[in-house]
Amino acid sequence: MSGYVYIRSEPFLWTVGYYSPDGKWHSESDHASAEEAATQVRYLNGGTEDDVRLLQANLAEALERIAELERSTPQAQQARYEADLAAADLAASGLGQDPPIGADRHGRGCRCPYCPDEEDYLDSDIADLMPVAEEMDRRW
Repeated sequence: MSGYVYIRSEPFLWTVGYYSPDGKWHSESDHASAEEAATQVRYLNGGTEDDVRLLQANLAEALERIAELERSTPQAQQARYEADLAAADLAASGLGQDPPIGADRHGRGCRCPYCPDEEDYLDSDIADLMPVAEEMDRRW
């Protein structure tokens, strides 16, 4: 018999077992994660619980160190810097904030640089109504 191994037998299932000399698969147990299956394989192949705990601790330490190194790369630092700049630009632009109460985009009360002031709206309203008022005067 060869040593125990694990395979991904289904999308969310890892099966522990071994291949016999004739190449036939013999399953021993099923597990919900690759880590659980690996722990079972180490145990079945002669590893002790202490060995498993030591290997898991070493793996966790290595993963933590890798993550720390990835965070400190120049590319990661540049990306954080650019994200901070973008956030500052957004805050300064006011685009991320709600419009003032009563402001209607491109209508009365809109305060964008492209819209006329309130006085201009009043003047344009009166100018628009003048022909209507003159027509009403003629009819009376």
